Amino acid sequence: MKTLILSDIHGNLPALEAILDCERNYDQCVFLGDVVDYGPFPKECIAFLRKNMSYGVIGNHDNALAYDVDCGCRGDFKEFSEETRAWHKTLLDKEEIKREYPDDSGKDGRAQSSSPCNAN
Repeated sequence: MKTLILSDIHGNLPALEAILDCERNYDQCVFLGDVVDYGPFPKECIAFLRKNMSYGVIGNHDNALAYDVDCGCRGDFKEFSEETRAWHKTLLDKEEIKREYPDDSGKDGRAQSSSPCNAN
């Protein structure tokens, strides 16, 4: 079984498409978080995940948009992250972000995506 593992798409559809051009045949897609912030195509990237993701975890940027909290990103990216997140909030429904990720509370294992600033 071939698994395509993706992370940190950050609304960058051209980069996602470049990966998919190289990796067309896969059996499942696992996403390790951060579909939003920075790039101009969050809706399109979410649509890809909705159609293709077998399993995923919410990233710190996704969490920040969905729950109106700080993403904990490093200082030199913070302003850019906050500005693009404000823009993405006009493009996306917060509930749309929340629906994309399963609630794994209570399971035996744990998968997490986060900034070192907010990791447990």
